[in-house]
Order: sequence, then C-alpha cells, then structure tokens
Amino acid sequence: MFVSQTTQGLVLSGLLVIEQSSTLSNLLLRTLRAGGFTATSACHDFSEGLNLIRRAEQSGKPYRAVILGVPPRVAEGIKPVLQHMQLASTKEVPLLLIIHDKHPVLERWTESRGYSEIVPWQRFSRIPAVLEQLAPEQVLQEKKEVVAEKRGVNVLFIDDSKSARYTYRLLLESAGFPVTLAASVDEAEKTAIAGNFDFIIVDSGIVRAG
Repeated sequence: MFVSQTTQGLVLSGLLVIEQSSTLSNLLLRTLRAGGFTATSACHDFSEGLNLIRRAEQSGKPYRAVILGVPPRVAEGIKPVLQHMQLASTKEVPLLLIIHDKHPVLERWTESRGYSEIVPWQRFSRIPAVLEQLAPEQVLQEKKEVVAEKRGVNVLFIDDSKSARYTYRLLLESAGFPVTLAASVDEAEKTAIAGNFDFIIVDSGIVRAG
C-alpha cells in the first residue's frame, strides 16, 4: 500500500519509509514529524518499496534518504532492497535500518556500504537526529529554512557569555528558530523595541545581577 504524507512538517524531498507493520510505520512517521521531517512516501511491502525507489530514479528525482524497518526475522524480501542500495546509483543515498534485535550480519553490511546507520527500535526517538547526521547538507539547509518558515517564531537570546550565545544560537537555529543575540539587559531592551520577538530567553544570572 502506498501512502502519500502531507501532514505538517518538513517534506524532505524524497524521504521513503518502508515498514511492514502499520503500527510501527505510524510510529516512524510520528517520530519523523516530531523531529521536523515528513516522509514523502511510505509503504508496507519490500517489493513495493523497491519499485518506488526504481520509479523515482527513472523519473530523475531519486530518493534522498530511505528508512527501512527490518522485521524480527529478516525476510527474504528485504534482500533485493539491500542489494539495490549497494548499486552505484544508490550507494551514497542515506539509509537507516531500524532493527528489533542486534544483527551482526546487518552491522557488517552497514559498515561496508557506508552512508548507513542502524537504529534499534528501543532507541527510535534518535531517528531524526541520525537522519540529520547522514543527510546531505542541502537537506539540512532545506529543513532549517522550511521549519523556520512554518514556525514563524523569532527568539531573542540574552546571555553575557559569548560562548553561551554562540552555542545556543547554533542549537536554536538548527531547530529552525531565527535568533537575535544580546549580551546584556540594556542591549536586549533596545533590540526588543526595534524588533518583534515571540520568545525571550534570558540567563538567570543576568536577571539577578540586574
């Protein structure tokens, strides 16, 4: 069954989810949305997933990433998908394998292929972070821009520590929030008057000192 996903979140151009279980597939999709991603398409059959990958390549718009749910007992149907992901045309496409139990064979396969990562179901909440690590830079930039546009939230961050300002700016901007920095309450007041902010984050030490 093919499911087109159009819910809120970043539609990562060409993100395919293949998972036999409808329950687990829904969990994957919700986890991705919570991390700011929305799958372009999802299916519950390995053959259909392989056909989707091939059709995307033939159309000139190949998938940018594939998330593959591995059944508890690795089925024969998954092997053609893995073999296809080793071809020259797809070997650099990020691939996440979501597994139920430790699987040495898949671990060796993942290491030899590269651009791949195994995530146990017990740690499924890490999927968006792992996807960001594997995704091409253009995908991360696309996420930042699209999520920021959807959220429309402007943040003013106040801290007298230069390193703290730098660190939190990176953290907030990576999550898609536009950030303006201020090193003091006085500077923040002038900035707030000139700008329009939805949230103001201030170091408690500055408040006590003031």
